[in-house]
Amino acid sequence: MSKIWTIKEILNWTSDYFKEKEVDAPRLTAELLLAKVLRQNRLYLYTNFNQPLNKTELSSFKALIQRRISGEPTAYITGEKEFWSLRFRVNKSVLIPRPETEVLVEQVVNYIKVKDLKNTVNILDIGTGSGNIAVSLASEIKNAKLFALDKSFHAVITAKENAKLNNCDEKIFFINGDTFYPFKMKRYFDIIVSNPPYIKSGDIKKLQKEVRNFEPLSALDGGEDGLCFYEEILKKTKFFLKNRGKIFFEFGLSEQGNEINKLMIENDFQDIKIVEDYSGNPRVISGVVNL
Repeated sequence: MSKIWTIKEILNWTSDYFKEKEVDAPRLTAELLLAKVLRQNRLYLYTNFNQPLNKTELSSFKALIQRRISGEPTAYITGEKEFWSLRFRVNKSVLIPRPETEVLVEQVVNYIKVKDLKNTVNILDIGTGSGNIAVSLASEIKNAKLFALDKSFHAVITAKENAKLNNCDEKIFFINGDTFYPFKMKRYFDIIVSNPPYIKSGDIKKLQKEVRNFEPLSALDGGEDGLCFYEEILKKTKFFLKNRGKIFFEFGLSEQGNEINKLMIENDFQDIKIVEDYSGNPRVISGVVNL
């Protein structure tokens, strides 16, 4: 006679198995996958510990376990990821939102609050991906008007879905295009924000298998030095950002902060500031254009 597995037993077993296989956050991963199979939230698992699983549920759960062991990220398996306390749908056409990117959102929100900007704030998000930055800003800033740009058509579709999911689609204009290409050369934006690809081409092969084998390469590869998109954006920004308008970038490697600082100075930016993430790593750089 087959063993009857309860929610508690299967979670304990899977957590140990994931730990043995060196899967990140083994318990959380097990809970997220089982919640997907049962079409419930994680709280349900804890309030129904003794509920037995039927054969179909066990089979479905086993399939998800195998996908995770193969290296497929949990967010792609479940189809969603939390960011800025909001829910985002994700798929293999977009990067999975990272917690450290919340620092980028936080810096923009704080800047607008400190400046006490009363009128409509026009914000351009370059390389919007899942739309996590644009949607978070739209949900947080009442007087914001967002323009979310991405060269990937499928990314734009995903970002639109996320804006609708989080009830802010009326505040965001989504554009399929490359950098500033869709816009007329007019100083229209108060703020430009971007989390561009910043991994050096030669370092792609060193990334975790979850990243290099599943996430979109075009959203990771920043060229030979990881700075090609920063250079491209900064060269053109002065034609689209209002005088004393501000740009915010996320970056990855510590030394990139100094290099981006130099690029910003070369392109007439002042009041340059680098902010660390919650782990103490330099993460966000910002500056004001002086025309």
